[in-house]
Amino acid sequence: MHVISLLTLLGTVQVTGKTECPQPAEVSQALDNILAEDGTTRSDEARLSVVGNRLSVELINSDSLIEARRTLDLQGSCEEIAQKVALVIALWEANLQVNPLTPPAAPTPPPIALAAQSSRPAQTPSSRGWLLSPSLGLLASFMSGAGVSAAAELRLVTGPKAANYRGFVSMTGVSAHEARFDGLNGASTQWSRVSVAAGPGYNLGFSSFSLASDVGLALGRTWVRGRGFDSDREPAAWDPSAIASVRLILKANSSAPWVGLVAAYGLSQKRLVVEGTVLERGIPRTQVLLGAGFGLELFL
Repeated sequence: MHVISLLTLLGTVQVTGKTECPQPAEVSQALDNILAEDGTTRSDEARLSVVGNRLSVELINSDSLIEARRTLDLQGSCEEIAQKVALVIALWEANLQVNPLTPPAAPTPPPIALAAQSSRPAQTPSSRGWLLSPSLGLLASFMSGAGVSAAAELRLVTGPKAANYRGFVSMTGVSAHEARFDGLNGASTQWSRVSVAAGPGYNLGFSSFSLASDVGLALGRTWVRGRGFDSDREPAAWDPSAIASVRLILKANSSAPWVGLVAAYGLSQKRLVVEGTVLERGIPRTQVLLGAGFGLELFL
């Protein structure tokens, strides 16, 4: 009696497991196309599980004893793997129907002709991945008593793909803010700043957007320029500050346009002094920036 006539005598096999590719239902469907429903003489369970990068198949009888076990490579589409698993189970059942007391080792299934690949690829364990998100933004800088100035920000956010906590580094440049000295016939001072910041952040994701917030420390270099004085000097000084920001980030494939608010507070007071007079004024320590930008989300 050859295999085909044996298969017509076999009963239904219950396929179980928590695999994604193939799913137990896919194997069960492929098995139904091989086994006939009449002539039921056995009641077995075929259990699927993923071990490393391979698929483990176990045939368990009604007494909860393992009759046969085999591991298969996860190669090909999910439908192709399901066909291979179903054929292995069918051959096991055929051999056990002939000799249930001493089931032989599972034979190697013959090659199965490959059809067009399924749109759902085989899933194997993979790393969680790492996020790199560079962005560039244009902002308006506001300082009390010093008007509005233009600013630009270059920023990089990084962290585990599945984590909400991330880190950032950024570089921000602010063009000249200007403040006048009363009683000096229009004389004024201008200052510009370039700063580098770093710190932790938190990202709260939704289906089409996310809210990102962060805090950090920045170290900047401030350049001051006098205008309208008898002698206009251009001193410079280091300027540490604490910063915080909140941003609304839209999700569009790998693109990440955003709008946001950044607040900075100087950790040291910088004062401007007019030599030979008692006139002086401080550079405002609080700075608020509003703007928008465009970023990318790259996963490694």
